[in-house]
Amino acid sequence: MRVGGFGLLVLGWAAATNAFASSTATIEGVGFQSMPLQAENHDLIELARPQAWARGHGSAGLILGHSQVGLSALTQDGDQVPLLERATFLSSSGTFAVHERVQVSVVAPVYLSVVSGEAPTAAAMGDVQVAVHGVWWSPDVEEGPSFAIGVRPFVQLPTGDASRYVGHDGVAGGLRLTASASMGAFAPTVNTGFRMTPSASDEFGIDPDAALIGAGIAWSGSSLGLSIEMSKDLYLKRTAVMGQGPAEAIATARWMSDRQTQWLAGLGAGLSDGIGAPAFRVFVGSAFGGASPSEQQPEVGVARAGVTGPLPVGVPRPVGAPQWAHPVESRAQD
Repeated sequence: MRVGGFGLLVLGWAAATNAFASSTATIEGVGFQSMPLQAENHDLIELARPQAWARGHGSAGLILGHSQVGLSALTQDGDQVPLLERATFLSSSGTFAVHERVQVSVVAPVYLSVVSGEAPTAAAMGDVQVAVHGVWWSPDVEEGPSFAIGVRPFVQLPTGDASRYVGHDGVAGGLRLTASASMGAFAPTVNTGFRMTPSASDEFGIDPDAALIGAGIAWSGSSLGLSIEMSKDLYLKRTAVMGQGPAEAIATARWMSDRQTQWLAGLGAGLSDGIGAPAFRVFVGSAFGGASPSEQQPEVGVARAGVTGPLPVGVPRPVGAPQWAHPVESRAQD
């Protein structure tokens, strides 16, 4: 996707003349920061879904993908200068539930191949994101839809190569308010929040501070899950260089090969000409673990009086009222 014209005139001229110092290369052109993967068919890719987690359980995930970005600018002479053309990425993630309502996570992207202007194709690190997702409202319901509301503060560490537009120069951070509902096989999710980049320079009209909004819905059967989502960054300070902000739609299919192992594939497309919105994006991935308490196997050894069925080996039958195979009527007791 081309992002050029007057909006990137100064930026493109600086890149073309090598006068664009690393301290001002603050835009992140890829615009893809996936949520940590876990084996949940109702989860989304770029949006966070609040839920109950199994305390002490974690997950690990990998996403391998390719983004066709096409970030470019125009010089004062009207020549088009490519800044970021395409990138192949491998994003690893992990989660750990310290409580049924609190989960910590980390996402670490590595760009295996980055084609950026005249620079040679080479690998580059992306910004690592650390987050804590807390669910502060989740009523217990037995019938009908259930709702959950959470808050997810996050920090983006400046591990990415800002000179190649796959990271920021300084620490960034923000917060998401998350909400989701379980309505049978469907689970709609909504996110809203903000991202701040305090160390980003506003020189050349660059200011990536943004409000974050997004909505999606997922459907899950016995083993297959399908989802579609849309996310958008609304820049808090609108400038000619940064524009309105990127928007992207992502469709994902997931397959559970067993209770805690999931495989997925997805396709994304940019909906605007904002920096970070791709022409297209394709990815595949896998996740292991992170099952919610409702998906855990029932605990063995909790016995009740009156249990008449077979018990697991090594579990004694509880002592209680006798269970008669053929109750004796009162007139026949003597």
